[in-house]
Amino acid sequence: MDRISGIKSDYRIHNVDSVDFSGVKSFNFPFPALVKILSYLFHLTQTLALILVLTFADLIITILNVLTPSRRIGQTVPLPFSPDRPPPFFEYPFTNVMCQVAKVLGPECPEWLRIWSVWDGIYLDGKWKEVNVEEANNGSRSPCPALNALANHGIINPSGRDLSFHQITSAISRTYNLSPTIAMQLLLGAYPILDGRKTINLSDISTHGVIEHDASLLRPDIYDPDYKGFKDTQSRPWSDLINRFIPASPLPLTPKDLSHALTIRRIECANKNPCFHRALNFDLFGSGNCGLMIEITDGKRDEIRTWAGIDGIERFEPHWRPSCRQAFGVSILRAQYLMARIELHTGTSFGPRPRNV
Repeated sequence: MDRISGIKSDYRIHNVDSVDFSGVKSFNFPFPALVKILSYLFHLTQTLALILVLTFADLIITILNVLTPSRRIGQTVPLPFSPDRPPPFFEYPFTNVMCQVAKVLGPECPEWLRIWSVWDGIYLDGKWKEVNVEEANNGSRSPCPALNALANHGIINPSGRDLSFHQITSAISRTYNLSPTIAMQLLLGAYPILDGRKTINLSDISTHGVIEHDASLLRPDIYDPDYKGFKDTQSRPWSDLINRFIPASPLPLTPKDLSHALTIRRIECANKNPCFHRALNFDLFGSGNCGLMIEITDGKRDEIRTWAGIDGIERFEPHWRPSCRQAFGVSILRAQYLMARIELHTGTSFGPRPRNV
């Protein structure tokens, strides 16, 4: 037995001592890369879950809009409210409940609920806040006139900086009578820009290829040689594009007008822009924005031109109100219908085709 133990011991020692480990490199597991992948998957799962929740909630909102009376003309924007002074329950039931809950929770109220339960974007007399000209000219601004108008009127931070997701979406919803579901969906496209941050600046949305895209109706392409000498092409209004595609007229702007304008814009940009990039999601985003523009203004050209910044500043008239009168705001389903109505008549869907313009 001792002899066998000795053999095993000698064998083990002999084999260990005879192995040359000099050429073996230590293996370091890439923990940072794994953490980054897991973090990405977690946020992707969160986003998909939010989309499912928004879809279900939007279906309910669509049904409620069908079953309930529309808001009266001129009463599509709520007057200021807060947890201490909630809006009337029978006019804004969901908002009233949020205000009541926020008041009960007090200091323990979550940040998102606190934001959604307060609205002071308009004066008690129904007029919009005056435009802050200094910030309108020098603040952080985006390619989206709808967002810039919010900042110009002080509905969100006039500087356009340090804005949270819910600050932007709640302001969009209240100002334009959009449902919370579509307000959130519109800003989900900016998720890659956030990159873990809690706030963004409006100028961040100018990041090319995320939300900002080539062949936008009212903004020049970043690489358009005709605008090469200009700075900040995406954060300011361009009167030449407004006058060309939304000319002044007593006749309302129609979906057919915008389909034709997008057709021209896409083909021209493809021919002029040496770095032109086009994708179906950007086409749909552009058509969707045009659809919402008509829904919110009822195609009134004077309202659209003022809002788009024909005089150099994107703004509203003092007593302007959105024309969409749905009791619970424009739903995602309604917006998708408007988007399809415009996109399917552009003549350039799923790839530009030769066409005389």
